[in-house]
Amino acid sequence: MPIYKFLVHTKITDPRNASYLKNAHAIGFLQLKTITIADLYFIEGQLSQEDLQQLTLKLLTDPVTQIASWIELPTPLSSGEPDSVILEVSLRPGVTDPVAEQIVRASHELKI
Repeated sequence: MPIYKFLVHTKITDPRNASYLKNAHAIGFLQLKTITIADLYFIEGQLSQEDLQQLTLKLLTDPVTQIASWIELPTPLSSGEPDSVILEVSLRPGVTDPVAEQIVRASHELKI
């Protein structure tokens, strides 16, 4: 089944950027100049373009303050761009993910 990656960015500077950059410097990543935060969602399923738009506009973003994009991931997954670092943060095993549970619940309500 296809896997889609959704990236959600704020339209203005995300206040988390400065905080995360400060924390990165505090643990020794002094070479970092900027950090850009994006909320990342992976959704697996046979989804139409209409389904993808509904998920984006009705569940994953606030259209007033956020923008989102999605892509269908290639198989196998490819590496990042040259001179870049991709850091993916995930929950520890055994930790519940209430956001994922609510996305599944709300998707069912939207008949997706």
